[in-house]
This record gives sequence, C-alpha cells and structure tokens, in this order.
Amino acid sequence: WLAIKSVGEKDVSLWCWHQHGWRHINHEITGKKQEFGAARPRVILLDRVTDPHNVGAILRSAEVLGASAVIGTRHHSAPETGALAKTASGALERQPYLRVRNLAEAIRSLQAMGYLVLGLDGEASETLEAAIARDGDRPVALVLGAEGPGLREKTKETADKLVRIDAAGAFGSLNVSNAAAIALYASRTGPKAEKRSDDT
Repeated sequence: WLAIKSVGEKDVSLWCWHQHGWRHINHEITGKKQEFGAARPRVILLDRVTDPHNVGAILRSAEVLGASAVIGTRHHSAPETGALAKTASGALERQPYLRVRNLAEAIRSLQAMGYLVLGLDGEASETLEAAIARDGDRPVALVLGAEGPGLREKTKETADKLVRIDAAGAFGSLNVSNAAAIALYASRTGPKAEKRSDDT
C-alpha cells in the first residue's frame, strides 16, 4: 500500500506496506547503505511483474549491486512466497521489497524526492547510458515492466524519460531480471565517479 502526505512542494511523506507492516519509504530508500561502488542512490520499480522467479532474481541483483529498494504494486505483483525467497537466495531478508497501491503516485513521489525516473522500453530512442551521462549524479529510479506487455501507458507517461538497453544486434529482447541487473550495473556511477576512475 502507499500513503502520501504532502506538506509542501518538496516535503513528501511516503509510506508503503512491507512484510506485514507499514514502513516509511523515505527511510527505507535513504537508510540502506550503498554498495558496489555506487555513487548514486538507485531503486527498482516493477510494473506488474508477477513471476516470483523474476522478482526473486531482481531482489538478488538489487542487493549485490547496491540498490536501496525494489518497489512493486500491492496487486498484480509477485507475493513474498517460498519460490520468490528461494530464487532471491537470502536477498529477501536484506533488500527492502516494498509494495505500493499506485505505481504512478510512487513515481511522482520519488520525483519530488529528486529521483530521475527512467522507464525501460525496448523501442525507446535513447540509451540508458546516454540518459545517465546527461543527468549528473541524481538518484535514479529504474522502472521495468512485465515481459510481453512491458510498461503500461500511464507508467510511460509518468516517467521522466524512456530508455533502452543498447543491444549488439537485431535480437534485443532480455528477460526482465537480466534487464534489471544490466540497468543497475550501468547506472551505478555518474560522470564524476567515472572521471575519478579514469584519473586513477
């Protein structure tokens, strides 16, 4: 579930349902230690991804690659089942898996917190790397849709921009969990961090 209390233009209080209790999403997102050399906070949002094996794999990648949280919808998403937990290989206990009632509202709340929200779409004209390079060190929210239908129109309209993962050839289709892992890795550092790496 999602509850939003707006006091001012930039003062947004966002709550969600997580493992049988209300959690403050601002704390969940900003309180988790960034790892794997990540220079920016990153979260994953899932638009009706219902397969527990995919969500479990995404949680595992999110934990390894230093994401702050994985956010799904309260309905039409994979519940916290044994199959999901097994695929996550322990990440479900470490990586916040947050469930919100309305994904578009969650996106707008993240935007109010300063996040750049990028929707992954295989037909997008701009690559993920290009979008990241242009927007400095802003925190990033990556939105992925279910395999087949992809992102819903409302999600596409609410995201800041649509991006694609650059493919080597004409066959550009990726499993959603693989796409999440690649997107997390590609977005782990900003231009400044990359420059520091080049200088060493």
